[in-house]
Amino acid sequence: MTFNFPLAQIDATHLETLRVDTIREGRQLEYKETLPGNSDEDKREFLSDVTSFANAAGGDSAMTTVK
Repeated sequence: MTFNFPLAQIDATHLETLRVDTIREGRQLEYKETLPGNSDEDKREFLSDVTSFANAAGGDSAMTTVK
C-alpha cells in the first residue's frame, strides 16, 4: 500500500506528498489525470486497471486534476 492507514484518513495533503516526493507509478500505484469516461472502451480500461491491482498485490489509483 502507498499509505499505511485507512482510506478514510487520506486527504489532499497525503496525495500531494506523492507529487512532491516524486513517487513514481508502479505495481501498486497508478496516476490518472481524468476520471473514466462513459464509453464502453473507457469502462473496460478502468476495469482492466482495477483487475490488474486485484490480481497482483493490491494497489492504489490516484485520480487528480492537473494544474
